[in-house]
Amino acid sequence: MRLAGHSMQAKPWKWADRREPPLWQRARTLAIDYAEPIIRLAKIPGEFVPGLNKALDHAGELVAAYAADLTISSLHELADFKTVNGTPPPVASKSADGPVFFDGVEVVVTVQHNGKGQEQILLERIDLSVDTQPGVDPYFSYMRDGAAIIGAGPVESMRFFIELEANGPRPARRQIRTADGKKKMVIANGPNFLDTDPESYYSFSPREAQLMKFNLTALDTGYYDCYLRFFYRVAARELRQQTRGPIRLYTDAA
Repeated sequence: MRLAGHSMQAKPWKWADRREPPLWQRARTLAIDYAEPIIRLAKIPGEFVPGLNKALDHAGELVAAYAADLTISSLHELADFKTVNGTPPPVASKSADGPVFFDGVEVVVTVQHNGKGQEQILLERIDLSVDTQPGVDPYFSYMRDGAAIIGAGPVESMRFFIELEANGPRPARRQIRTADGKKKMVIANGPNFLDTDPESYYSFSPREAQLMKFNLTALDTGYYDCYLRFFYRVAARELRQQTRGPIRLYTDAA
């Protein structure tokens, strides 16, 4: 799959080249009485944050009243990603600020109560925001030929499987353990990964942490720029947060 004379070619990704995600990727939103979202830290994509014209100082006042929050680990370290079986190592993105994985990737996220306040935090929804650029991109296709193949680790609990198509992600599958100790897959009824039968929520006490793993697989040819989003409640307030740093995939193997 080598393209003669192509001037731009992806380079192997080196974790030493990683950069801290910019401020806008660390944003949260805070909804007042579930209806009036405001900016918590900084601007994030418009479809996720209605009401972008709200004042930042108002956000600071409200956050002070409800100090308890979820801390969601950033995605910019080697330990945050695992290349799945049968795929080449990641390459640098066109902006050279992070890795792009071929075909699929396992993403490891730690979600933790920050311990600032005694309120319990109820995680109600997890979904995936995806920006897709369909079609073959020679910049990434060049690197697939002759690349080394990397293996993956075992399946563990609290793990989600999401398949991406050109028109968006399919409903997530989640591995659970039943009362008799057996493992089974449940499928979400919509974009919310936790909307399964039986329905699923997760409550965090102060300092409590949960390790979550997300297996993303690209099915249709193209480039995928993804963010995991978490929707949760602290007392009577609804907060929303997305992962710091994108999850990037490319496939032309469909």
